[in-house]
Amino acid sequence: MNAFSAWAQSHSAIVIAASIVALGFHAYRLVRKQRAFSRRVTALESQLTQRRGGTLATPSAWQRVRNTALLCLVFPGVFSVLIWAAYLLGGRIQRDNSGVTTDLLVLSIAYPVGSLLMGTVLGLGVPLMRNFASSSIVGILAIAPLMVGIGLSIDNALTQWTLSDTVLTASLTIVFGIALGCGATIVTRRRAAAGMLRSTKR
Repeated sequence: MNAFSAWAQSHSAIVIAASIVALGFHAYRLVRKQRAFSRRVTALESQLTQRRGGTLATPSAWQRVRNTALLCLVFPGVFSVLIWAAYLLGGRIQRDNSGVTTDLLVLSIAYPVGSLLMGTVLGLGVPLMRNFASSSIVGILAIAPLMVGIGLSIDNALTQWTLSDTVLTASLTIVFGIALGCGATIVTRRRAAAGMLRSTKR
């Protein structure tokens, strides 16, 4: 393991290039998979519409927002409990071994509130998530409140927000937002396709 770490440090250009190629290949496969699902679901929607002689019933915006928001609230559950416990036992401001300070009060609020807002945006944005670009935009907008909240809890950023905080938060928001949007779209389209396949067999 030490030999590999030493080799990676001395050949950083190769490691970075390989990482970019791997990320690009993964994104390419993700886009192809998403497009295939979109075509399949569109065909199934058309087929069911013709069979039923009308339009398909879809969940209302309120139902989508409610269901997605509640689902996303499950995500920070365990983390919020741990953060609150650490806050009560060790105080509001805590420092790790590397010298990074964390405001646990801000973090304990950011997780549930950010997750709730993330679910709300995802629920509202589901009809728009039809391709890689739109899914990425919705994912970035959805995860932004959570990432900003986490950023505000680190190194006194709540009172001393700097340019580096902006760059780091924006970078993480874009990376995780794209992953969130595309992942949520694929899962949603899979479930929709599975449900419509069951309907066509009835």
